[in-house]
Amino acid sequence: MTDAQRGFTLIELVISLAVIAAIGAAAVGALAAVSRAAMPNVMRDGALMVAENALARARAAAAYVPVGDGAASTDPADASLLRPTPTAFTAGVRVPSIAACANAAPNADPSATVVSVAVTTAYAKNVFTVTVAYPRDRCSAASATAAVVLHETLAPPLYLPGHTITRGIADPATM
Repeated sequence: MTDAQRGFTLIELVISLAVIAAIGAAAVGALAAVSRAAMPNVMRDGALMVAENALARARAAAAYVPVGDGAASTDPADASLLRPTPTAFTAGVRVPSIAACANAAPNADPSATVVSVAVTTAYAKNVFTVTVAYPRDRCSAASATAAVVLHETLAPPLYLPGHTITRGIADPATM
């Protein structure tokens, strides 16, 4: 047999398989690290959605057009949003993949979990501020918290409560 017809030896195959296994193990470890590093961003995005939702509700409450007798909104959440004193409530953020948590309950839904976040709103001089405090690590109740803060100047309402809207209707044209 000549050197041109020679194949791989068993030791060469074992070494190449060991190198491939080491690269695979490193890739799996890197994927896990990327997943753990992305979790604070998922929590921040959820907190940002809660803040934007509160801001949208404040815009709607500020632009509320009274109907009939000019009564204010009967929704307690809308009524409390535009108060000058800070208002606090708790919201839930649905976060995917609870299975990554070591302390997950055995019968928990592995596809998603709801994490509570603290929301504080304030309204002063037409500026609405919403602050959402969220845990950096959703798996640990004692983890450090971070916050998302949004400010927006709300336009004054076009129609104040009790304001009467009059419409003039022109006479029909005669032929």
